[in-house]
Amino acid sequence: AARRAASLGFQYYPKHSQSLGVGVGWAEPSDKSLDHEYVVEAGYKVAITPQLSIMPDLQVVFDPANNPDEDRVWVFSLRTIFAF
Repeated sequence: AARRAASLGFQYYPKHSQSLGVGVGWAEPSDKSLDHEYVVEAGYKVAITPQLSIMPDLQVVFDPANNPDEDRVWVFSLRTIFAF
């Protein structure tokens, strides 16, 4: 659990059916023996149809509190968004 956390993100729309998002985050773990955690994230959303979009996303977590033996963890995801 985090004792304190903050994040900030921005989204840019180069075209109506596309968006690029970037964000950063910080968290202070409740366990004081752990380092502060930092996150950098970037994702790109593109509409395949008016009802279906996909969004590849990449996150880098520095000093992850849930994995204190690692200096950094890379997380890739591919989100699917359905709109009705």
